[in-house]
Amino acid sequence: RPIQALSGRHGIAADFLRGMWATVHNSRALTALVAREPIDIIHAHHPIGAFQAVRATGRARPRLVLHVHETLPAPRQYLALGGWLRERCDAFICVSDAGRHLLRRMGMPEEKIHLVYNAVEPAFFTSPKPADLGRGPHIGIFGVLEPRKGHAELITAVARLAGPPPDAQLWIVGELSYAKNSAYLDYLKALAAEWHVEDRVHFLGYRKDIPQLMTAMDVVALASREMESLPTVLLEAAALGRVSV
Repeated sequence: RPIQALSGRHGIAADFLRGMWATVHNSRALTALVAREPIDIIHAHHPIGAFQAVRATGRARPRLVLHVHETLPAPRQYLALGGWLRERCDAFICVSDAGRHLLRRMGMPEEKIHLVYNAVEPAFFTSPKPADLGRGPHIGIFGVLEPRKGHAELITAVARLAGPPPDAQLWIVGELSYAKNSAYLDYLKALAAEWHVEDRVHFLGYRKDIPQLMTAMDVVALASREMESLPTVLLEAAALGRVSV
């Protein structure tokens, strides 16, 4: 249902126009930056970002590194820009072996592929004091708010918990990945109200005290609807000794 609410022909056209405007805006910003500063390396985290970078830098041509977070099946951006990425990128950094497999399947040069796993910040190894969240048990989901992360399914699952403990609390920690996803946040709040669990589903937005919040959880959930490469949240939960599902 959230997918249907955020898609459709008009939504696709709007997304396309937003993407075109973002490309123009970002390219102009990068062009000004490269003209002002001696940039030697551009580190992109998305194929579109890499495309914008090369479009902006023109003849300056700093070395281009693409950080690969995706896995097979190849996302459409990789399929559309595969040949271009093969020629223009000086190196690919993969966060998991699944990402490396994606690049190999696309025929990227082996000497350009480097495996560097996601890391956990030192704060997750310091036994932080748990945040005071009141009576539990507590279930936490940490990450950006967008449909592919499965927040709706997790709200439904919490609502369907039968028998003790009936008072499980769901803590949704993270902000919208894009302002255009505001309808998704409204949908999640409406869904919680529909299941009559709005008093047990808490939207915390962006937070800086993630280690303290995660330490307070009985369970850290990863509910993604799509393939994840190497979710940092699971590594963080493991570092804190939290149960993750």
